[in-house]
This record gives sequence, structure tokens and C-alpha cells, in this order.
Amino acid sequence: MFEKEQELINKAKSLNQKEALETMLKNPEVLDPLIYTLFAISAKVNDLLPHNKYCLLMKKKAIQTNNKKLLKMIEEYEGTFR
Repeated sequence: MFEKEQELINKAKSLNQKEALETMLKNPEVLDPLIYTLFAISAKVNDLLPHNKYCLLMKKKAIQTNNKKLLKMIEEYEGTFR
């Protein structure tokens, strides 16, 4: 696992749910299903925001900001984790 992803997962343990969700929206690295699972369980938000809904939120953000790199990243992970 990469350093930034490990840092996010370690940070998740000390975040409340609101902070965890904000962190998820700021860090597209969490799109990876494995990273998402580890982060969401550590932050206790796995029931609050399932991976598919997280992908939809990130897709909306990518479209609004015209971020093609993020959109491509989302398409790669979208539907891989149910």
C-alpha cells in the first residue's frame, strides 16, 4: 500500500463521521475498493456511505469541476465493489 493511503487509513481512526466524509470527498485515493473498505471501517462510516454512493458523489464532483482525470479514476472503480 502506498504512503498516502496508509496515512489516510491511520487518520480515519481519529475522525468523527463528518470529518471522515469530508476527508473522503477531498481524497480520490479512497475510490479504490480496498482503501475505501479499510478507511470506512476505521472511521465507522461504512454503513453511512456505501462505496457505490461514494462513487456517485465523486462523479458528481468530477462533472461539476470538469475534472477528467477524476472522472476516469471513478469509472475505473465504479461498480467494482458491491
